[in-house]
Amino acid sequence: GMTPVWMVARNDSQKVYVVTQSDGLLWTIDTASDSVVCSAPGVCSQSVGVGANFIFYDSNLGRLYVTNPATGTLYVFSDTGGANDTPILLATLSIPAGYSATTTPACTGCQPVVPMSVTALADGSRFYVASYQIASPCPDPNVTTSACVIPEVTIYNASSLALQYPSTPVMTLLAWSPSGTTQGPFAQGQFAVAPSTVCGATTPYTPTAYTPTSTRFRTFVTSSVDSSHVYVSMCDAGAIADINTTGNNQNNPGSGEPADTLVTDLPAPFGSGTAQKNGEPANQSPIFMLSGQ
Repeated sequence: GMTPVWMVARNDSQKVYVVTQSDGLLWTIDTASDSVVCSAPGVCSQSVGVGANFIFYDSNLGRLYVTNPATGTLYVFSDTGGANDTPILLATLSIPAGYSATTTPACTGCQPVVPMSVTALADGSRFYVASYQIASPCPDPNVTTSACVIPEVTIYNASSLALQYPSTPVMTLLAWSPSGTTQGPFAQGQFAVAPSTVCGATTPYTPTAYTPTSTRFRTFVTSSVDSSHVYVSMCDAGAIADINTTGNNQNNPGSGEPADTLVTDLPAPFGSGTAQKNGEPANQSPIFMLSGQ
């Protein structure tokens, strides 16, 4: 394999799955023999496209989710069931863009959507893909720079693998909710931010090999262990979106609040850099999260 960038272990610890970025392959390693498992003679990997660089293991449903930011694609595998106990491809999903030429306000300069990571609720109901778009010119009147970053999350039904909310499958993570209840550091209706040089370039995404000096995740998503919240870190925004999932979630049915509602955007702790317009120090740029107990 070329440029192994991410790996996960199966719940029973008998298999480890590895994504190699430069050739876009998913490999299965048997932990008893420390060797690559082949599903047939000469067939020892599965294609996930050049540029794929993240894999999430859903131990509840026994699935592997692989994101490819270069192609805007999510691959969904079972973690077993293939020949010689190898994964089986269940679906190849194209992540929809949140903003396009037909969106109001129109985004004629939006580049293709770039999915970065995925998480799944432990109750088995939904999974979430964190992504972003670069736009130039920027369609958000709240942003004064020529280019901007639009952080987004797409929600899927885990059972059907269909978009959970066909009318609005993509949630922008900065805008206040229509009810005005969302509290955060951004203006009402704001959906984009100025790009940060530490978070990545504003040129179209290309599948360059990871290096220790490059920012790994422009957006990243994780879920709480009780399936009640999903959190999305936004590097350029210097904030973390908090999404309440419990409206029609089996952990909290009939709560009165619609499921998957943006509750707030939590500013990251202060860091070094140019002071903000309000005089406060710059916020740090969050790039990775882990959920606790």
